[in-house]
Amino acid sequence: MRLKSVFISIIAILLCSAFETGSVSAQEFTPTPVAVSTEKVNIKGTILYVHKVLKGQTLYSVSKAYNVPIDVIIKQNPTLKEGLKTGSLIYIPTSSAAQQPKPENEEPSVKQSENAPYQQTNNANTKKYKKHVVKWYETISDISAKYSVSAEAIIDLNRLPENPVLTKKQVLLIPDKNYVISKKKEEAPVKETDPKAAFPGTPVQTQPQTQIQTHSETEPESGDLSSSLLYEYSASRTYKISLVLPFGTKNGTDKANVNQMDFYSGALMALKDFQNETGLRHFHLNVVDLSDYPSTSALINSRVLEGSEIIIGPVFEKNMKEMAQYALSERIPIVSPMDPKTEYIAKENPFFFQFPTPAAVVQNTLTDKIAQRAENDSSRTHLYFEKGTGNSPLVQSSIRELSEKGVIFDTLSYGILEGRGIDTVMLMQMDTVHLNKVLIASESEAFVSDILRNLHLLQSVDTINLEVYGQSRWRNFEIIELEYLHLLNTHLSLPYYIDYNSAKVKEFVSSYWKNFKAEPTPFAFQGYDVVTYFLSALSEYGREFPMHIQNYRKDLLQSHINMVRTSPDGGFENQAAINIVYQKGWLINPWR
Repeated sequence: MRLKSVFISIIAILLCSAFETGSVSAQEFTPTPVAVSTEKVNIKGTILYVHKVLKGQTLYSVSKAYNVPIDVIIKQNPTLKEGLKTGSLIYIPTSSAAQQPKPENEEPSVKQSENAPYQQTNNANTKKYKKHVVKWYETISDISAKYSVSAEAIIDLNRLPENPVLTKKQVLLIPDKNYVISKKKEEAPVKETDPKAAFPGTPVQTQPQTQIQTHSETEPESGDLSSSLLYEYSASRTYKISLVLPFGTKNGTDKANVNQMDFYSGALMALKDFQNETGLRHFHLNVVDLSDYPSTSALINSRVLEGSEIIIGPVFEKNMKEMAQYALSERIPIVSPMDPKTEYIAKENPFFFQFPTPAAVVQNTLTDKIAQRAENDSSRTHLYFEKGTGNSPLVQSSIRELSEKGVIFDTLSYGILEGRGIDTVMLMQMDTVHLNKVLIASESEAFVSDILRNLHLLQSVDTINLEVYGQSRWRNFEIIELEYLHLLNTHLSLPYYIDYNSAKVKEFVSSYWKNFKAEPTPFAFQGYDVVTYFLSALSEYGREFPMHIQNYRKDLLQSHINMVRTSPDGGFENQAAINIVYQKGWLINPWR
């Protein structure tokens, strides 16, 4: 139930009354201690603590720990009018403490003392430096990007070895931008760590980098996509690529979602390869664990996505819909990396990119190829499907597309129980001289297995010349006889396919093994392809890449990408499929 702010004082009175009457004992209610956060963020010139609410903490206990009035905290965080929620992030002004005099004789708490800036001597001058406590997922380059200070300066001030491997809870001093490196006596450029050092297989999260300003003070005119391109592309600044995935690392990395970790590992590989190939070191992965937030709106309100050049994720449609609205309001390009169900969002959001190829595009590619073959030979086309599925979307779209493309075809449907002897019926439709192309509009594993058996019988006994055209889902079937696919010259159009004979794939597999001591899964390949494609677009066009990406085609490790705008006011969907054909000798080759 949503609480009105007016009830706060009433609840407080009732609690006090309960304590006085003995109905609630003080021993039964022990608030969780509040430790003053060591994380700070600069938002529009105001320095704020970033505090994560723990179970049992109250507005009163938070207010007392930070010495900031409750009404000031609520004003900074309007959602607190609905109550303090465990796991949420709230922002607390540091300057407000000075507005409230401390009670006399009150000693500062240990946590408050620890939070004071460190003092360090550099070049014989006493300076104050920020203190940073290293988290388990951070590398020196992450901390460098967070504070906009060169990694070399942090290494020098803390007397660390080159390319240091940081440890959890390690304390680092963060120099300011004017820090002079003692060895070179000059401000060093940002020096990135070898990405291999960031390959423990765990996500790298960063706090809001509000010093990166990518938004113009002038609001662009509504509907004008070009007016949202608010800066000139420059290699002199860091570009923030936000990767939002449900890692589920709240209870430790051993409980993390393996698929999402694989995707992240592939993304890291893509960044590493991109840096090695181009020499560009100014792109930074801002990786966010969606599972750390109670809702998508909580993640948005946390501001960790501010300053993003592009947002990749979330994974699932239920989260993507709300995130896409945020991206639209901020005019940030956003990518749906894996869920095919999000394709409808592209029709209404000009900043949206649907990476998985829609099923309709894959099916259209298949019927296009059949129509092209029909124009150039004397073959006969047949459409087969299971009895009772004639009105299914797959069968209806197959009939419609073949008809619209001028293909003349026979149809045949039957049930599995009547499969014995159906080969005689098939034979009556077949051309005994020319090629017969059979499109099977079914995703039923049992039916497909049965019909392939019957077609192979026609091929081997009656020497009928056959080619089969099937569905992408067949690749996941387990009981299907693979030999039939090869003997029947089976053609498939797929949204994804990994050719392990490809030199690029072999190189990726080898490099992945060296870094992670594991074979890359399809999720790792997907992370690599998604990040590679959009890093390439960003490096070539800057954030204005949506203006240039029409038909920006790339054939990657497991995906072919050709982003096409869905309408003049819509976003983009991938309209490229991968065509393969199974051939004798257990070969699988591209099908042009």
